[in-house]
Amino acid sequence: MIFPLLQPLYKNIHLGPLSRLIMLESLMRLRQLAGESKGQTIGLSDETIERFCEHDPKLVEAIDEASNVFDSLIDEFGIDVISQDESDLISSLQTDYINFYSAATINPYVAIAARGPWVITSRGAVIHDNGGYGMLGGGHGPREVIDSMTKNWVMANVMTPSFSQSRLAARLKKELGHSRGDCPFSKFI
Repeated sequence: MIFPLLQPLYKNIHLGPLSRLIMLESLMRLRQLAGESKGQTIGLSDETIERFCEHDPKLVEAIDEASNVFDSLIDEFGIDVISQDESDLISSLQTDYINFYSAATINPYVAIAARGPWVITSRGAVIHDNGGYGMLGGGHGPREVIDSMTKNWVMANVMTPSFSQSRLAARLKKELGHSRGDCPFSKFI
């Protein structure tokens, strides 16, 4: 975490120029490691991100969390998986699912962290979620709910590709049919 001692105080943070620069550097690191050129989602400009970091602590939290989640994903899945073309990564993560949304409505990014309306992608893009989960209740990762949970999770279904989908499919395949030697299902809904 970039601001570990300040985490409970995020709601009161007013970022100065140096802190905003640190947030942008965190995003640049994700972009460089994951292969920004392989992304299909552009997201907000750095100037816009910097401006919103000054006024919305939820964006600061989301960026900080994305940096930590990204490192965990490298450890779990490997840099080769994470640095695939974004469309290939999406297909890879959802290979074990039947997506009931039309292809045109599936989000073209993999969300790795989110707070309020802010979504950070596996490519370091920042998206303001004006429609879906970002605007329901307290948005993604509402502090009141997170305080009662052990960890924040990006709220997503099969419309938004997620590393959690791949984890769940692997665990289902391992458990379902373990007494017969293999999983009886090739896809999950």
